[in-house]
Amino acid sequence: MVSFVRKCLSLLIPLVFLGSVYAQSGIQLELNTVIEAEADGDNYSTYTFEATKEQPLGFFIDAEFTPRIIVVNSSGNSIFDSYNYYSSPIVFFPPDDGSYMTIVSSRSGDFEGSFSIEMQAIDIPAVTYGDVVERDPDGVDTYLFTLDAMEGDVVNIYAMSEGNNTILRVYTLDGPEIVKDDGRGTGANPHIRRFIFPDN
Repeated sequence: MVSFVRKCLSLLIPLVFLGSVYAQSGIQLELNTVIEAEADGDNYSTYTFEATKEQPLGFFIDAEFTPRIIVVNSSGNSIFDSYNYYSSPIVFFPPDDGSYMTIVSSRSGDFEGSFSIEMQAIDIPAVTYGDVVERDPDGVDTYLFTLDAMEGDVVNIYAMSEGNNTILRVYTLDGPEIVKDDGRGTGANPHIRRFIFPDN
């Protein structure tokens, strides 16, 4: 089970570097099209895509390395980084209609080996404080939800299941994981207690 928080955190990524990357021609990503590629030891591969404001996009990456993506807007600014993102698919919420570039690299180790990337438009249900959501985990690894949260909100989030190693993760829209609980063992129920949403 995964929760997303509609808040933004700033990213300390050199904009000069990102601007030079955006100037390069990347392969065009189309919805529901799998691209097979080979990482040849360079630092990254680049892909361009079109997006609609606030339509969640899921990036499905199957790789021999641990993938990381950075999304750059047409001005060359980094607006999403999956470095501290541990769920699949990697989900990006476009802030505006327009063209974007995604930079695919390795989160750790060398950027080498075969990989595939596919972009899908996905529907993510919204939850509000007090909601109880029931899901059947048969054949599903990850459930995604959005939550509108304000700075200073104090929340408890928990999941109850039988015999599953359930993990709760909360992310911001620009990528970083801000809190996690795994219940400390198979069959345990994760519970994020009195988490205070940050101001950035």
